[in-house]
Formats: sequence, C-alpha cells, structure tokens
Amino acid sequence: MQPPNGSLRGFKGSLYEGGHREPFLARWPGHIKPGSTSAALIGHIDTLATFAALTGQPLDPAAGPDSMNVMPALLGDTPATPVRDHLVLQNNGQSPLALREGDWVLIEKGGGRKQQGASAVSNYELYNLAADLSQKENLAAKEPTRVKAMAARLEDIRTQGRSRPESGLPK
Repeated sequence: MQPPNGSLRGFKGSLYEGGHREPFLARWPGHIKPGSTSAALIGHIDTLATFAALTGQPLDPAAGPDSMNVMPALLGDTPATPVRDHLVLQNNGQSPLALREGDWVLIEKGGGRKQQGASAVSNYELYNLAADLSQKENLAAKEPTRVKAMAARLEDIRTQGRSRPESGLPK
C-alpha cells in the first residue's frame, strides 16, 4: 500500500516535504488561466497579504509578518524576481524550524537554535529537492557554506520575528 504522501519523506507535522508539501489550488474565472500551473514557492500564510493586496486593503506592518503577496504567481505573471525567495517552515511549534530557498531546504535538528561555527553543520540537514525530492541524501557535510548561510538567514528571521521585510507590504 502506498503511503498517503507518496515518495515524500515525513508525515503531517514534520519539517520534511511529506509534512507540508501540498498543492495550492486557485480558481478565478477571467483572471487565472484554467489548467495553468506555477512553480512559485508559496505558503498558506501568503493568503493574508495576497487578499489584502487584491482588495486594496492596507496591511498593518505587524499583521502577517511572514505573509507575502503572491498574486503575480496566481495570475501567471513571471516577475524578474520571484514573489517569494524563501519560506520558513515549522512543525506545529516554534522550534525546530526549516528554511526553504528555491530547491534547497535546511532543517534544524532537535530543539531549534543551534551553536554557530565549525560544528554548526552537524546541527542541520540539507536537501536539494530538485535532485532528491524524497530527501534521502543529507548534503549538509558536502555543502557547509550553504548550511552556514541558510542557518544565519534563519536565525536572522527568528531574531527579527518576521520573514517579510517592511518593504514587502501589499500596496
């Protein structure tokens, strides 16, 4: 019997793809082309900023600190820069967290905030989803520079308490 998440590793509530990857379906006759698809990285958290922009409502800077306006992706626009270049993932708690950047995902091991420095790589798992969607090969030891950069970005986001910059508010 095939698991409910197919070949994806993990289950609901985990930081692996099987714990949170799901299709985002949208229908808007006259605006969203029927049958269209997008490879854009989006999360359900993005509905707040997207609907605020759609309805012309201002979004308070404190509201939806991780929500991005992904309307261009829904409408099939291909802006020069993606509407979202990263997404913080959580497993029904504040730690540990994971950071998705394009095809790469960095997953914190254990309880979250980890030491930085030479031994920091062992505190994380790193996967390239384009090459390994089932997340079988942890590349952290082979990609220490990427691990350190992504870990630093995740810590910055955690410290700031938001992943959306103030300039990312819907207009």
